Amino acid sequence: MLVLRGAEGEDACSGVAPGDLRGWVHDFATEYRRLTGRQPVLSTTAQWWATCVGPAGDLGGLDLALRDPADLPGDLPEGWERPVLWLAGEPGGPGDTTYFGTLHELRQWAVSALR
Repeated sequence: MLVLRGAEGEDACSGVAPGDLRGWVHDFATEYRRLTGRQPVLSTTAQWWATCVGPAGDLGGLDLALRDPADLPGDLPEGWERPVLWLAGEPGGPGDTTYFGTLHELRQWAVSALR
């Protein structure tokens, strides 16, 4: 899983321009697929993605694990219709929970190669 999030505050994007981040994620996903035969999962928050990456373009086809501490998933980053995984609560906190679909869907997703 590729975790994409930055520091809190003004330098959340670590000084990297959105176009450069989009290009890096695209290149990473391409190389990851080439080396492993599997599609990477991007883990991020909608706010960080909107601020630091912008519209997903061709990245919207990648699997998205959306981190949202709210009780319900919030807005999705532009380019995705739904996350593959919803990571609820604060990381490592008492409400830290991962949601998927059905157990059958999770098993299919977990064992599939190129999706």
